[in-house]
Amino acid sequence: MRRGEGPRLHVVADALRERDSASGRESRGGGEWASTAFDWRAELELVAPDVTLPPGATAQAIAAAEGSLGLTFPAQQVEFLRATDGVYDAESYHWFAWSLERVVDENFEPDRPADLLLIGDDAASGWFCLSLGSGDGVIHYERTAGERRAIAPDVRGLWLGWFGGTISV
Repeated sequence: MRRGEGPRLHVVADALRERDSASGRESRGGGEWASTAFDWRAELELVAPDVTLPPGATAQAIAAAEGSLGLTFPAQQVEFLRATDGVYDAESYHWFAWSLERVVDENFEPDRPADLLLIGDDAASGWFCLSLGSGDGVIHYERTAGERRAIAPDVRGLWLGWFGGTISV
């Protein structure tokens, strides 16, 4: 379970809308943004100032990881990894959003469903995953029960919601 910090995210969301409106960046709906590139570091630090954001992974490291796994990461995951190589929550003492190295390691897990890319976990028995084929957004896969549940439209929605307290499992 994620600690409840929902009200903070709503205040942050209002501030983001005001800033985006002033800068000419507008939401297209469905979690997509027009014009400027998304600033992962600034957005995560805004919703969760206590998290640790290591430097992003290089394009070469991401390409090597894809080659190792024999697949291509969804663009949204590449964008995230280029900005920060995982996210550590000091309050929970946990890396919810995995580093590139851990993404590779965990995706060799024998229990991983072949159609999902594991990108993080809930510090319990669930994985955060991206569909490798259907584009179903972010799936929470409960390992003990083998149950899947869509929890966010994209990686952006997952991590801003998770660290902002509006998504829990």
